[in-house]
Amino acid sequence: MLNSVVLAGNLGNDPDIHFNSEGEPIASFNLAFRASKQKTGWIRVTVFSKLAEIVEKHLHKAPRSLSLESSIIPNGRPMKGSNAVQYR
Repeated sequence: MLNSVVLAGNLGNDPDIHFNSEGEPIASFNLAFRASKQKTGWIRVTVFSKLAEIVEKHLHKAPRSLSLESSIIPNGRPMKGSNAVQYR
């Protein structure tokens, strides 16, 4: 099974930068996208190490559109009463 996702939208906030116990940077930010004509969807994106450094240096909230390609890390949990898995 192919585990690839392409996301496109607008940066919803300045990235939150923090460091793990080994001192490596972690950056998180929200990506807004049009879910329907009247609804905005939000995706929380987290990046690590060198990519987190690049995000911290170059991404700042402004009218800024971006796209990214990545994979989904399976940290999902089963949904009640279903065989489906919800990913965060």
